[in-house]
Amino acid sequence: MSKGCDGKKGAHPFSQRAAGRCKAAADASYRSFLSRAAEIIGGDVARVKGKEGASFAPKPGGTALQTAPLCFCMGDFSFYGGMELRIGILGGSFDPPHSGHHYLGVCLREKLRLDKLLIIPAGQPPHKEKRIRISDEDRLRLCQLVFPENYFQISQIEMKREGKSYTIDTLTELRKELRRDELFLLVGADMLLYFDRWYRWRDILANCTLCAIARDNEHDAQQLRRYADEVLGGHKVQILSVPPLPVSSTEIRRKIAAGESIDGLMPPQAAAYIKQKRLYCEQ
Repeated sequence: MSKGCDGKKGAHPFSQRAAGRCKAAADASYRSFLSRAAEIIGGDVARVKGKEGASFAPKPGGTALQTAPLCFCMGDFSFYGGMELRIGILGGSFDPPHSGHHYLGVCLREKLRLDKLLIIPAGQPPHKEKRIRISDEDRLRLCQLVFPENYFQISQIEMKREGKSYTIDTLTELRKELRRDELFLLVGADMLLYFDRWYRWRDILANCTLCAIARDNEHDAQQLRRYADEVLGGHKVQILSVPPLPVSSTEIRRKIAAGESIDGLMPPQAAAYIKQKRLYCEQ
């Protein structure tokens, strides 16, 4: 017979009293850890994210250990300070962002075991000359509403860049801040098949792992793998199969202009923002 956390037989499933003791013990252990970690780095607990983890404010002018970034993840009790992180990069026009983008981000985070996923709304993409229909401010706010989880980070790195924005420019800028981290550039299947025509594509591969998102069928994945091996040399290219979610920005814009409902195509708070600001009312 199984035992509860107090070691007594027959305590499974937990009684309310046993569950309460377990929670109290876990809370006490967590508080003890936070206090000890703050002592080690000579700083204070700056922010506690519940089950997602905690971060600490290092003591100014401290030792190398004291000033190192420190993160405690409740999920797996992993500890990293100054170590490599796995960071994904998902760019696009996001005109507008929608539930399909969010679904894709969640799937990719799980498949690639990402610590963070950067959402980068494009400035003026060199491969997409069509104008972006709403302001950068509105796109930024919509991205915040569509990607609310704290493992998503919305970046204005391309919005702030004047003129055409190339992927290698973004990677070069990111590398200045993320020198030791492992970067994963996420692209669609159609983009991979002409990746060798991208500006400075070899330099892109030198700075990140290219991850192509295949439709959820074996033939598509095999075609992409063959292209990656034969044209790109197969190095630092991953093919990921993700079941498609049939939502598109084009369809959302069409529905809004036609006065049709977009329920289910994006989070309610994003749809409410579009309605309030009267975005996309004219194609």
